[in-house]
Amino acid sequence: MDLLSELLSHLEAADHLEVEQQYSMVRSQSVALKRELSLSSEAGALKENIKKNRYKDILPYDQSRVILSLLTSDSDSDYINASFIQGASSSSPYIACQGPLSSTVTDFWRMIWQHEVKVIVMACREVEMGKKKCERYWTEAHQSTSFGPFTVTNVEETRPNEDVVIRELTVSYLQMSRSLIQYQFLSWPDHDVPSETSGVLDLLDRVRTSQGTHSSPLLVHCSAGCGRTGVICALDYIHDLLVTKQLTADFSTMDVVLLFHCVVVVSLCCCVAADGRLQDYGRCVVVSLCCCFIVLLLFHCVVVSLCYCCFIVLLFHCVVVSLCCCCFIVLLLCCCAAADGRLQHHGRCCCFIVLLFHCVFVSLCCCFIVLLLFHCVETRTLYWH
Repeated sequence: MDLLSELLSHLEAADHLEVEQQYSMVRSQSVALKRELSLSSEAGALKENIKKNRYKDILPYDQSRVILSLLTSDSDSDYINASFIQGASSSSPYIACQGPLSSTVTDFWRMIWQHEVKVIVMACREVEMGKKKCERYWTEAHQSTSFGPFTVTNVEETRPNEDVVIRELTVSYLQMSRSLIQYQFLSWPDHDVPSETSGVLDLLDRVRTSQGTHSSPLLVHCSAGCGRTGVICALDYIHDLLVTKQLTADFSTMDVVLLFHCVVVVSLCCCVAADGRLQDYGRCVVVSLCCCFIVLLLFHCVVVSLCYCCFIVLLFHCVVVSLCCCCFIVLLLCCCAAADGRLQHHGRCCCFIVLLFHCVFVSLCCCFIVLLLFHCVETRTLYWH
């Protein structure tokens, strides 16, 4: 935490002109990455989803949006204005979300239940500068209320300091009950920054203690779900980089910002989405392996039909079958790696391993064909002699 405090102190003392230049660089990088990766926001712009966005110009990317698969009524859809963000390690993902509207509170709880969220960070007040910034999705202390099929109880509410309100909540659905904790940070004005950094650092300490070793995503929201939310995710991300020694004490603030931005955008575009859909290379791997497996079966039939196959042909046949089995075993590992809805670092490595096996497999198939042809020609020649 000393290094993180040092980073914040450095930012406070930074020259304003330098900060503006860095901001311009990040902004240009953002535009370039969006264009390069063909990022889109079509789902959020659909007519039936527009009313679910608090701000019409802040929409989640289709490639990283949270997809709601838990349906509680016939009118439920899969859309919510929320995005996945990959953490510094495979076990520390985030969900960045807008503050729920009165019409999306049930969707908000659907998302919490679906992803078994344990900790919520609320970085805004319900009303700021006379405007409603977030619908209340909880109730008064020691009371219960319902949001659609979900019953939420505020078990206890405390205020350890003037910056934070802590609420211990339970949510019940279909006769099942789960506990979670909400941290509401009060000292972060909209379109402004906190007066001091100690409050934010204390908040992050409390959040990490509550999150513990849970692999469920940390849910962070403010009003729009991008400004204050993004800063909290970035600070926690930097903390994890420091703890895991992926970042040294002489790190560059600009490099960290760009690295975090790349992680937010790039890693999620190559992942399996929360509903289990295989994206991009994942689908290609599966299709390729299935095609090759069919071809292998055909070769197997040919080999079996040849009563006088030479030993080398049979040997190659066994090797190819073994490699094919390895490919499918590794593919199953990829599916297991996606158990939390997205392929993490090790999951993506598995996909590359599958592709490597696939290339070796195709090469051996070619050799196998040549050997079969050679054997057939040799057999036919001996027969005629």
